[in-house]
Amino acid sequence: MKRLAAALALLVLILAAGFWSLWDMRRCLDGLEDSAAKIQALSPGDPALLAQSHALADQWVHAEQHLVFYVHHDVLDQITCLVAELPALAQYEEYGAFYGQVEVFLALLDDLWASAVPSYRNLM
Repeated sequence: MKRLAAALALLVLILAAGFWSLWDMRRCLDGLEDSAAKIQALSPGDPALLAQSHALADQWVHAEQHLVFYVHHDVLDQITCLVAELPALAQYEEYGAFYGQVEVFLALLDDLWASAVPSYRNLM
């Protein structure tokens, strides 16, 4: 009976850690997606574009510290390089490339979430 209780307690602990990590990851990704949506709402040439891109880069640095526990480092490095280019693209008024990078950023965030969620595709 004690073994059964220990096994059930261990199962509950593993499930709780899994759900907590998914919740924390979703919270980080939602904040990043909201910031990227604010950037997309700005028109090219808006003076706030540079400030918002710096804010997104700072937010990414903070979120990366949480995501490093859940996500492969290659994907995080790719997103870090992409986000690091955004302020320079805004500063030099390369708006086509800037908004394209924001779209790639959002697509990579969606891929991060899809790869983290335990689904049939991910488990098989």
